[in-house]
Amino acid sequence: MSSYVSSRYVYSSWDIQQALSALTFLMDEYEPNEVCSRLNVRKLKCFENTLIISLCRPFKTGRGRASLELEK
Repeated sequence: MSSYVSSRYVYSSWDIQQALSALTFLMDEYEPNEVCSRLNVRKLKCFENTLIISLCRPFKTGRGRASLELEK
């Protein structure tokens, strides 16, 4: 395995860990029956965006990169 592929797995692992943290924070902060302030909504959206971007990044292809398969 080339060093590029192995480093890609390391960075992908970090991204997935960040996505898991964002999901955890989102679940801890969200109360479905509570009216949220604008500040709290911004914080929840921040967690949501981080979750989406961090989880998608490992599986994105481009610039000559090989795609990672979900099974790996």
